[in-house]
Amino acid sequence: MAGRGSRRILVLASRSSFERFVGPIPNSLLGSFRFVKPSGIGISPCSLAGCALVISKSYPRPELNRWIFAARRLGISTMLLIDGPLEWANVYENPTLAARGVTGLFEPVAHDIVAAIGDAQAAWVEFRNRGRQIEFMTYKNHRISTGSDGDGTSTAELVSFDFLLTTAKTPYFDDREKADLVAALEACARALEAGGYKTLVRLFDPMLLERVVAEHPTGQIDESVKFSDALALCRCVIGTPSSVLLEAMALNRPTAMLMFRDAPLFYQSGWLLGRHTSWEEGLESMCRGDPARMAIQQQTLEDNLSENDLIAYCANMALSPEKAPRRPFDTIDLDFENRVLHRLVGWPEKGLVSLVRRFFRPTSKSK
Repeated sequence: MAGRGSRRILVLASRSSFERFVGPIPNSLLGSFRFVKPSGIGISPCSLAGCALVISKSYPRPELNRWIFAARRLGISTMLLIDGPLEWANVYENPTLAARGVTGLFEPVAHDIVAAIGDAQAAWVEFRNRGRQIEFMTYKNHRISTGSDGDGTSTAELVSFDFLLTTAKTPYFDDREKADLVAALEACARALEAGGYKTLVRLFDPMLLERVVAEHPTGQIDESVKFSDALALCRCVIGTPSSVLLEAMALNRPTAMLMFRDAPLFYQSGWLLGRHTSWEEGLESMCRGDPARMAIQQQTLEDNLSENDLIAYCANMALSPEKAPRRPFDTIDLDFENRVLHRLVGWPEKGLVSLVRRFFRPTSKSK
């Protein structure tokens, strides 16, 4: 049960989804949390009564941002939970986000607080929201840091393959990227076959899988449901930028990023393979676990993964709501709110914010 005098933490997601990233909520704190999965525009101020904090983790969904703005107008603190590492193409070139009117992920942030997975990520999002009085903290992302898929099951040491070859679930965003990724994967597969390496192949795109198998017929196709199960079987990992590479490094696996696009890197793996690469030397170096490169991976983990407990942070806010950070609305907020409401209901943008203000009267902390 919630402690005497405490207020609720409202999470705009399912409990299982939330705990997958932040870890299990202790039974003693469960009474302080409430989980809601909003849909549509409907919202009532009574739904937010007694809340110290409202948390969302999906940036582009307008129905969630609707709740965030409503909470802020009632003087309730809000938090954006970033659930994984950033990747340049996903931040700026993802057509799914563009279709929702997002031209840059987390640009702008509408919340009072941002919970990032590490210091480097927090610094980047803060840089892109400079001067907006947003508070930043970091938390331990359990899906990445614990070697599990969020159910508390740790990977066992069952190594029987030299390499795991994998990609992000959405590996490319246009035909040009697709062609470049195919070329990089085929070159990697040929090198693995020529070197006689035992390889586990985990690819989600049937066409990519077909092309890799054609070049590396001795590779074994991974049929496990969980990435953690596949990772436990492999000594080294080659993949495209995604959370799986951080997870591999967190489990001390020599890890290579397969280079196929010209994009800045938000974090560094020990090896970069693909463009002008000596495949033979790179693969041999990974199998040796070159100490200098493994040291780079350790530095990457320190910069990009936090050990802070988000649940403890939330519990403290529930017990001390007067200390919760709340910032005034700025012109960037109001413009973003207008666009959110326009996408939700399709009304003309002019006048939407004033209509919302009449329903959710701002406190003295906002304007």
